[in-house]
Amino acid sequence: MMRNYGWVLLTAFALVVNACNDNKTEQEVVVVEEPPVPLVDSVQLQVEAYEQQLSKAEEDIGRTIRQLNRLSAQLEDSINGTRVPPQIQEETIDNYRNKLYEVKQVQQTLLQWQERETPPADSLSTLQRKEYLEAQLHQLEQLMQETRNVRLEANQAMQESDRDEY
Repeated sequence: MMRNYGWVLLTAFALVVNACNDNKTEQEVVVVEEPPVPLVDSVQLQVEAYEQQLSKAEEDIGRTIRQLNRLSAQLEDSINGTRVPPQIQEETIDNYRNKLYEVKQVQQTLLQWQERETPPADSLSTLQRKEYLEAQLHQLEQLMQETRNVRLEANQAMQESDRDEY
């Protein structure tokens, strides 16, 4: 009986060892490296946004210059075609000439801004480029506001004169 007990014990031990060896099958571990995430900081994102705003603003300048050309032509036509009594005519023509001068000045400033020298992008650090673009956008915003004011005043002057014609 002891012999049978030993034999059973030996068989059970062999089965346990065999089962443990079956569980130790080689597992392949595949390590997939993700591509490195490009380092894009907030300054670079701001630079890109500023460059897009500046590009759109430059397109707006072209349209604005064409509008100012039409406004200048209208003012010149109004100067040449003013039909009001002589005492009012001189004042009206002077007003038109002043507005025309202001329109031409703003137009010239816009043209100069378009032709400005810009530093090469690779010569500036990202932070310097951001600061440069911020300054350009600020300058352009002021210039466009001045343009809107001059255009509005010139249009109002022509409308007032049209109402006052005899």
